[in-house]
Amino acid sequence: KSINDIFSLRTGLSFDRRRVGADITYTDVAGNVTFSGEEVTTFDYVALPLEPRLCIGNDFQLIVGTGLNFAYMINRDDDSNIITNGVQGNPWLDLNEYSSFQDRFDLGIIAMWGLRAKINENLLFSTEIRGVYDINQTEIMPVNPIDEGMHNMSISTISFLLGLSYSL
Repeated sequence: KSINDIFSLRTGLSFDRRRVGADITYTDVAGNVTFSGEEVTTFDYVALPLEPRLCIGNDFQLIVGTGLNFAYMINRDDDSNIITNGVQGNPWLDLNEYSSFQDRFDLGIIAMWGLRAKINENLLFSTEIRGVYDINQTEIMPVNPIDEGMHNMSISTISFLLGLSYSL
């Protein structure tokens, strides 16, 4: 929504997918590997950004913006190739219990810059780089019961976007 020729406010619901991966290895006191593999977790969010923007130029614009990103986790998927004592799978991972530990609300700070070019009266081309820095950390259950307590994880993202917009 344009406030005037220079300032605008970007908002609207969007879908946001974030992936986190880690190589995990545990050993016993004798140094034997008891637990190893790769753990990949995918988080799906519905997001609502509130991002004031400054637009400089006419037919060719420089756009700079910053604001807040409110997101709610709607799905979580854990995929692993963990080997525990020679057997595929993670015996400590109950996906239903694991996802119930999640703090589903996520708050982030958005920073972006981009370029927009007017192709004709009705058509605009845009490109931007957008970063979202995670303010609150997601609390996760440990993947091994030997771990004590909960672990915190911060998921920040950088996106490159290209777009065309047509006005009637």
